[in-house]
Amino acid sequence: MKESKLISAIFIITLILALLGGVLYFTQGYNIKNQLAGLINLGSSDQDTDSMSLTQLIWQTAGFEQEKNYLLLFQNNMELRPSGGFIGNIGFLKIKNGQVQYFASHDTTIYDGYGQAQTEPPAPLRKYLGLANWQSRDANWSADFPTAAQKTEELYWLVGGLEDGPAQFDGVIAINAAILPALLDYTGPLTLDKYAITFNKDNVLYDLEYEVEKGYVDRGLEAGDRKLMFKELLAVVMDKLTSKNLFKLTKLKDVLISQLNQKNIQVYFKDESLQQEVSKRGWAGQVYQETSSDYLMLVEANLGARKSNYYVKRSLDYTVDLDKEKPLVNLKISYEHQGHYNDWFNHDYLCYLRVYVPQDSWLLGAKGFEDDSSFETDLNKKVFGHWLVVPTNSGKSVELTYELPAEFKDKPYQLLVQKQSGVDQIPIKVRIIHNGKVHLKEAAIVEDWQGAILLDL
Repeated sequence: MKESKLISAIFIITLILALLGGVLYFTQGYNIKNQLAGLINLGSSDQDTDSMSLTQLIWQTAGFEQEKNYLLLFQNNMELRPSGGFIGNIGFLKIKNGQVQYFASHDTTIYDGYGQAQTEPPAPLRKYLGLANWQSRDANWSADFPTAAQKTEELYWLVGGLEDGPAQFDGVIAINAAILPALLDYTGPLTLDKYAITFNKDNVLYDLEYEVEKGYVDRGLEAGDRKLMFKELLAVVMDKLTSKNLFKLTKLKDVLISQLNQKNIQVYFKDESLQQEVSKRGWAGQVYQETSSDYLMLVEANLGARKSNYYVKRSLDYTVDLDKEKPLVNLKISYEHQGHYNDWFNHDYLCYLRVYVPQDSWLLGAKGFEDDSSFETDLNKKVFGHWLVVPTNSGKSVELTYELPAEFKDKPYQLLVQKQSGVDQIPIKVRIIHNGKVHLKEAAIVEDWQGAILLDL
């Protein structure tokens, strides 16, 4: 195999370099850009507009036109937060001409400890988590990743930045812990000889979390070194990935695109043309603000429930009655907490839930929550907020009843459901009542999902 082809394949995994944190050096081959286009097309014509657009996207983000600096957010979605998960680490990636010039990562708890500035946190963080100051590790309160990315960078700079960090960033990349099982499914089990431990796709999330939270003590490591194993595992994954041949790297491309589609990787660029490109592909993690259809998005924040998300499953039952004077929605959300007992890892699921619905919707009732409803307008949506507790090893259902704007009766019904980053697939049943008939649609929401039921109105 020609080296240039291998290089072209590696360009496909530019975004994964941010996750892996390894250093990959190589020499540019002849006509690399065309080779890259050929790999993406996988046999399609080089004139394919969409593929060439993706080629240009990767070309620019890999720093071939100018050096790029990215702020990296490593989000632990086992401790779910609105844009994916608790930001346990932040990192820096400098890339030029397809070569990683510099990579570093830092524990946010240690980094935030350097800060003196006081910033008022969102009310739920103050009320339910007891935060008096809003800092980078809790910055991703918005489910809209571009908003969360900008806020995280803002709070990062309030501390003053780190000496090894760049003076400015070209963008922000967030990676959820959920990507690790997918990568180890691709690479196979990996062993860290230094620690005499083997990770595979089934145990990596739990065992790595144990080492970071508890195991480091038994190994005689200082608290500041508790995440060393995480960094060393990433280096081994990188070594394994770059040893793959071209054909397996094309399979890796499919894995990564799947992770982008599922919002386990989210990207924000300050360059407007790049941002428009990733937004168009659904890789920006944005909340769709301009929607004419019915809309639903559940946004959960694990506030003090340890890593309970590992055990929590959800399902939705959504009924909209178009025969009412105003379309009437009954939303039932069922939770199943499959953990068996509370320990260092698990706890009753303590969650602040926000339900995003069309602007001008009106809440009529709420059942099963621990407190009264709160209301706000955010991202051009009406938002209902509630505190929710799901005990360990039990199930719980909550319900919301609300009216949609009357205008929804005057056009074919359509529903857009957006999935929160960091949440696994959510089964949903949608029932639309019209002229006394019930129209049923079922789906599993893995990516943002739009189901259309067209009715003769």
